[in-house]
Amino acid sequence: MEIVTYVAALRRKCQEVKDFEKLDELAETMFDALRNYNGLAAPAVAIAANQLGYRGRMFVMSIPLRPPVCIVNPVITKQRGHQLGPEQCLSMPGKFVYVKRPRYITIKAVNQYGRFVKHKLSGFSARVAAHEIDHLDGKLIIDYEERG
Repeated sequence: MEIVTYVAALRRKCQEVKDFEKLDELAETMFDALRNYNGLAAPAVAIAANQLGYRGRMFVMSIPLRPPVCIVNPVITKQRGHQLGPEQCLSMPGKFVYVKRPRYITIKAVNQYGRFVKHKLSGFSARVAAHEIDHLDGKLIIDYEERG
Protein backbone atom coordinates (compact mmCIF):
# COMPACT_ATOMS: atom_id res chain seq x y z
CA MET A 1 0.00 0.00 0.00
CA GLU A 2 1.20 3.50 -0.78
CA ILE A 3 1.01 6.28 1.76
CA VAL A 4 -1.44 9.05 0.86
CA THR A 5 0.30 12.40 0.51
CA TYR A 6 -2.54 14.33 -1.12
CA VAL A 7 -3.42 16.90 1.54
CA ALA A 8 -7.09 17.34 0.54
CA ALA A 9 -7.68 13.58 0.92
CA LEU A 10 -6.21 13.66 4.43
CA ARG A 11 -8.37 16.58 5.55
CA ARG A 12 -11.58 14.52 5.54
CA LYS A 13 -12.77 13.15 8.88
CA CYS A 14 -12.81 9.38 9.15
CA GLN A 15 -15.96 7.42 9.93
CA GLU A 16 -16.48 5.21 12.99
CA VAL A 17 -15.59 1.58 12.30
CA LYS A 18 -18.63 -0.66 12.72
CA ASP A 19 -17.60 -3.79 10.82
CA PHE A 20 -14.72 -5.63 12.49
CA GLU A 21 -14.59 -8.49 10.02
CA LYS A 22 -11.08 -8.69 8.56
CA LEU A 23 -9.99 -5.61 10.52
CA ASP A 24 -7.13 -7.65 11.98
CA GLU A 25 -5.88 -8.19 8.40
CA LEU A 26 -5.97 -4.43 7.78
CA ALA A 27 -4.09 -3.88 11.05
CA GLU A 28 -1.36 -6.29 9.90
CA THR A 29 -1.15 -4.47 6.56
CA MET A 30 -0.73 -1.20 8.46
CA PHE A 31 2.01 -2.67 10.66
CA ASP A 32 3.74 -3.93 7.48
CA ALA A 33 3.57 -0.42 6.02
CA LEU A 34 5.23 0.92 9.18
CA ARG A 35 8.00 -1.67 9.12
CA ASN A 36 8.76 -1.07 5.45
CA TYR A 37 8.59 2.73 5.33
CA ASN A 38 11.90 4.55 5.16
CA GLY A 39 10.96 8.10 4.18
CA LEU A 40 11.59 9.79 7.55
CA ALA A 41 14.71 10.80 9.43
CA ALA A 42 13.67 8.46 12.27
CA PRO A 43 11.83 5.11 12.12
CA ALA A 44 8.07 5.38 11.60
CA VAL A 45 6.16 4.47 14.77
CA ALA A 46 2.48 4.93 13.84
CA ILE A 47 0.14 5.27 10.91
CA ALA A 48 -3.52 6.21 10.58
CA ALA A 49 -5.79 4.21 8.30
CA ASN A 50 -6.60 7.24 6.13
CA GLN A 51 -2.92 7.55 5.29
CA LEU A 52 -3.37 4.25 3.44
CA GLY A 53 -6.69 5.20 1.86
CA TYR A 54 -9.02 3.49 4.38
CA ARG A 55 -11.66 5.88 5.79
CA GLY A 56 -12.23 4.16 9.16
CA ARG A 57 -11.18 5.67 12.53
CA MET A 58 -8.21 3.42 13.19
CA PHE A 59 -4.47 3.65 13.71
CA VAL A 60 -1.61 1.38 14.65
CA MET A 61 1.32 2.31 16.87
CA SER A 62 4.59 0.51 17.47
CA ILE A 63 6.62 2.45 20.03
CA PRO A 64 9.98 1.07 21.22
CA LEU A 65 9.70 -0.70 24.60
CA ARG A 66 5.89 -0.99 24.28
CA PRO A 67 3.83 -3.73 22.63
CA PRO A 68 2.39 -2.76 19.23
CA VAL A 69 -1.27 -1.73 19.39
CA CYS A 70 -4.18 -1.23 17.03
CA ILE A 71 -6.58 1.46 18.21
CA VAL A 72 -10.05 1.66 16.63
CA ASN A 73 -12.62 4.43 17.17
CA PRO A 74 -10.41 6.29 19.68
CA VAL A 75 -11.74 8.98 22.00
CA ILE A 76 -9.43 10.98 24.25
CA THR A 77 -11.27 11.02 27.58
CA LYS A 78 -8.62 12.75 29.71
CA GLN A 79 -5.62 14.94 29.04
CA ARG A 80 -3.31 17.00 31.17
CA GLY A 81 -0.05 18.86 30.99
CA HIS A 82 1.63 19.87 27.78
CA GLN A 83 4.73 19.21 25.81
CA LEU A 84 6.12 21.09 22.83
CA GLY A 85 8.19 19.21 20.30
CA PRO A 86 8.99 18.67 16.65
CA GLU A 87 6.84 16.28 14.64
CA GLN A 88 7.10 14.84 11.19
CA CYS A 89 4.55 12.89 9.20
CA LEU A 90 4.61 9.95 6.80
CA SER A 91 2.32 11.93 4.50
CA MET A 92 4.65 14.95 4.46
CA PRO A 93 8.22 13.67 4.21
CA GLY A 94 10.85 16.28 5.05
CA LYS A 95 8.41 18.55 6.90
CA PHE A 96 9.00 19.30 10.61
CA VAL A 97 6.56 21.33 12.71
CA TYR A 98 6.67 22.13 16.43
CA VAL A 99 3.37 21.04 17.96
CA LYS A 100 2.02 21.53 21.48
CA ARG A 101 0.42 18.27 22.70
CA PRO A 102 -0.87 16.96 26.04
CA ARG A 103 1.79 15.25 28.16
CA TYR A 104 -0.70 12.65 29.46
CA ILE A 105 -3.80 11.25 27.76
CA THR A 106 -6.31 8.49 28.36
CA ILE A 107 -7.90 6.92 25.30
CA LYS A 108 -10.99 4.73 25.24
CA ALA A 109 -11.30 2.64 22.09
CA VAL A 110 -11.65 -0.87 20.80
CA ASN A 111 -8.98 -3.09 19.33
CA GLN A 112 -9.02 -4.75 15.90
CA TYR A 113 -11.10 -7.62 17.35
CA GLY A 114 -13.85 -5.32 18.67
CA ARG A 115 -12.82 -5.59 22.34
CA PHE A 116 -12.95 -2.46 24.49
CA VAL A 117 -9.56 -1.11 25.55
CA LYS A 118 -8.28 1.83 27.56
CA HIS A 119 -4.79 3.26 27.09
CA LYS A 120 -3.08 5.63 29.51
CA LEU A 121 -0.21 7.24 27.63
CA SER A 122 2.44 9.77 28.51
CA GLY A 123 5.30 11.61 26.87
CA PHE A 124 6.22 10.38 23.41
CA SER A 125 3.43 7.77 23.31
CA ALA A 126 0.82 10.43 24.11
CA ARG A 127 2.28 12.69 21.39
CA VAL A 128 2.15 9.93 18.79
CA ALA A 129 -1.42 8.89 19.62
CA ALA A 130 -2.63 12.52 19.57
CA HIS A 131 -0.93 13.01 16.17
CA GLU A 132 -2.72 9.95 14.75
CA ILE A 133 -6.08 10.97 16.20
CA ASP A 134 -5.59 14.35 14.50
CA HIS A 135 -5.28 12.45 11.20
CA LEU A 136 -8.58 10.69 11.87
CA ASP A 137 -10.16 14.10 12.51
CA GLY A 138 -8.77 15.53 9.25
CA LYS A 139 -6.09 17.63 10.94
CA LEU A 140 -2.44 17.78 9.85
CA ILE A 141 0.78 19.06 11.43
CA ILE A 142 0.80 21.96 8.95
CA ASP A 143 -2.39 23.20 10.62
CA TYR A 144 -0.29 23.93 13.72
CA GLU A 145 2.33 25.71 11.63
CA GLU A 146 -0.28 27.93 10.02
CA ARG A 147 -1.56 29.07 13.45
CA GLY A 148 1.93 30.09 14.49
